[in-house]
Amino acid sequence: MGGADVSGPARPASVPVNHPDPPCSPRPTCHHGRAIAGRESGMERYGRTRRRTMRQVAVIIGTLALLTACGSEKGDGPDRTAPPNIPSPPAISSPEPEPTASGPTPFRGRTDITFRPETTRPEGELERTAALMRKRASALGMKDVTITVRNGDVTVSAKNVTEERLTSLGAPAEVAFRPVQNLVPPSGKPCTPTRDRAPSRPMTACGSGADAGAQYLLGPVGVPGSDVTRATAENNQRIGVWQVSLTFNAAGAQRFGELSERLATQQQPMNQFAIVRDGEVLSAPTVAQRLSGGVAEISGSFTRESAQELAAQITSGSLPLRLRVSSTQRYS
Repeated sequence: MGGADVSGPARPASVPVNHPDPPCSPRPTCHHGRAIAGRESGMERYGRTRRRTMRQVAVIIGTLALLTACGSEKGDGPDRTAPPNIPSPPAISSPEPEPTASGPTPFRGRTDITFRPETTRPEGELERTAALMRKRASALGMKDVTITVRNGDVTVSAKNVTEERLTSLGAPAEVAFRPVQNLVPPSGKPCTPTRDRAPSRPMTACGSGADAGAQYLLGPVGVPGSDVTRATAENNQRIGVWQVSLTFNAAGAQRFGELSERLATQQQPMNQFAIVRDGEVLSAPTVAQRLSGGVAEISGSFTRESAQELAAQITSGSLPLRLRVSSTQRYS
């Protein structure tokens, strides 16, 4: 938060004073006629010629001085008291950049990403996987996304969508809600999540986004992702923020009520629960009171896109297959 700059009263800008040109005198003229009587001697003739020459030189010098001072009678001569008014070159301004949404800039064309299962799988499993990926794309607000199964691969195709968002459609997405037991802020060292992610065992997970590099020590699973029946991104008009609304089934409502009641009595960071997907903490909300009724709202620094993404990650479920990206192609 930068402080305001304080400055004294602005000085009036100096105004150059142009003195008016002096009125031009008529161009000087000289009359050199002289009556000569009788014959002149050589010395007289030399003296007269010298005097006449000197007068002519003086007249020429005086005329040049007046011309320099006065300029022409139209007044277009330079002013001796002010520099000549030379027009400045036209300013060159760069066009203002168009506002862009936060995050990576989408490729302005079509992107095709082909996923391949780690092991050869039946066509039916590939079709179920593609159906879940379509559900994710819809929850993320992606329009005109085509997902097809062909020759043992799943291909995702879309226009004007970032490669990162398209790739996220093929993530395994094993989601769970775990209580936070400790939090180590980012230190510049890489974070490695625990390989053993058994629901009954604690684990280490890594932060994401602005929280990347943070290490979370998490307790056993409090609520499995399968207990969430609905997650939607909503714009809360009352407080003017985007939020994610969760709805649990009966078992999930009971589990989440018990988890929130336990966390509400703890100090930071143990009053938080982490929404974890594949060893990555998607969000870690703070609980202030027991949340009953099978409904919860998560608010924070969400944008519309990030709220939609979190909702999709929670509700789309785990893919039946583990996929890897085999190729990426762009078409302008």
